[in-house]
Amino acid sequence: MGENTPRDAFQISEGKDGKSHWTKIGKAFVNKDGSINVFLNALPIDGKIQIRDRKLKNQEED
Repeated sequence: MGENTPRDAFQISEGKDGKSHWTKIGKAFVNKDGSINVFLNALPIDGKIQIRDRKLKNQEED
């Protein structure tokens, strides 16, 4: 993925079933100077955010 490709921001929480639950809460962009802008639609409960490369639709089906 290129530097200008948007990334997704997730909150990961542990459920009562012991499984991790991923909730997309925003997106992030890497700037030319290597800094990152993050745009959130929600705030994580525990203050932790994971930034991941965005998966293309055909990658999600694999």
